[in-house]
Amino acid sequence: MKKILIVVGVGCALIGLGLGSAVLGNGGVKGNEPGMMASPQTIVLSKVSTLTIHTNIPEVRVAPGTVTLNDIAPLAVWADDCGHLAARFSVAELKLEPADEVTLTLCGDYISGSTFTVQDVVRVK
Repeated sequence: MKKILIVVGVGCALIGLGLGSAVLGNGGVKGNEPGMMASPQTIVLSKVSTLTIHTNIPEVRVAPGTVTLNDIAPLAVWADDCGHLAARFSVAELKLEPADEVTLTLCGDYISGSTFTVQDVVRVK
């Protein structure tokens, strides 16, 4: 009986981890329209030094060196596990002020020549 409970418990934990990563990871940016999600969603200025942006935009379609967040260049840009654009930014360079709602705007160019602009709202403490 104990073995069955252990197996069931481990199985439930693994399913929970899988569902949690799908919700918290890039699975949070859904739809056909370009979108983004900032991580963390609450930025504590005294504790957070970098901000990661996840999108649903295929990284291979983005022109290198064109991505900015609130007109600030990223520290790094890469394709996530889904092939979508992800980028990391310095919180200090963004010069954010404490507020319940701060709109972050990610801009860039597609290789085709058109542009994209996506936004997310975060909290800053």
